[in-house]
Amino acid sequence: MAFMYAMWLPIPIMMYEILHNSILKIGMIFGLVYLSMMIMTMSLQTGHIVHSEKESQSQTISNHMMATLSGPFELMANILKSIWVFFLAVAFLEQQYVVMASLMGTISLLIIYFFLLLVKDSLIKPNKFLKRMVVNPYFLNLEMFCLFLSLIIFISSI
Repeated sequence: MAFMYAMWLPIPIMMYEILHNSILKIGMIFGLVYLSMMIMTMSLQTGHIVHSEKESQSQTISNHMMATLSGPFELMANILKSIWVFFLAVAFLEQQYVVMASLMGTISLLIIYFFLLLVKDSLIKPNKFLKRMVVNPYFLNLEMFCLFLSLIIFISSI
């Protein structure tokens, strides 16, 4: 997974170069930081999995470390991704790419979901509403796949 995110690292730069929008320069920074954070967390998770297999650590310690390496850090990265996608939506709207702007605008609304999950993970005793919120890895992976697939298709069609 870290290698996959590393291969996507040029996408924020390419989007800035293609759309050439001054607001997207700020968004590009958010995109690069998001991808860098994901590369770091995936690399740390891989290292931890290899280490725990070699050392035959207990499952409790292993689960605690994986939650530490992935939980709040990945949620913060996803908040940065949502900010980048919002800047993309604005840039697409200014360039009259309405379909891409609406798609990016919809994806950027997930910042609310990511923020609430981050708050839930950060609290010792979350309230009843936050306790019901659950991270759905299938949804997160599908959202990420759709985002990068649409960006790659857009880059390829230009």
